[in-house]
Amino acid sequence: MIIGGKEISEILVRTKENELILSITDKNFILKNGYDVDLWPSAEKKSEETEK
Repeated sequence: MIIGGKEISEILVRTKENELILSITDKNFILKNGYDVDLWPSAEKKSEETEK
């Protein structure tokens, strides 16, 4: 995935104690129980869906 013009393979969200809360890749995401994630499609994907 491209973020800020850079190719990113994985995003990790951790607590200050280094506990993994969330891992996001271009294939899937892994989320610790008790947390929520909102996924927003890109503008290109939104326009494709509205054309259907």
